[in-house]
Amino acid sequence: MKVRVRRQGAAQRLTDAERELLASIRDVGGQKVPLFDQLACRYCGGLHREKCPRVKRVEFQAGSDRPAAVEFYPWGEWPEHRVIWPSEVFATVNEPEEGSQ
Repeated sequence: MKVRVRRQGAAQRLTDAERELLASIRDVGGQKVPLFDQLACRYCGGLHREKCPRVKRVEFQAGSDRPAAVEFYPWGEWPEHRVIWPSEVFATVNEPEEGSQ
């Protein structure tokens, strides 16, 4: 199943099935880990389609693809709306819809 990032409000960006998929537990090297945690960006902690919008510049080690230095945009000065945050996945899984009982 493909998880798509939509440009709507946070609560409407993921379907219930996508939230459940991202919250589902997978076995990784004998440890039980949510799929979201396996896919999350190491720089911002969220999910996004392209390069991390928090990263301003990356300097790589000579002759390597390993970063030597990473420069970030200050918090609040990068497009956070392009990121799916853990709270959008885990806080809404198995919770009743507003107004339903």
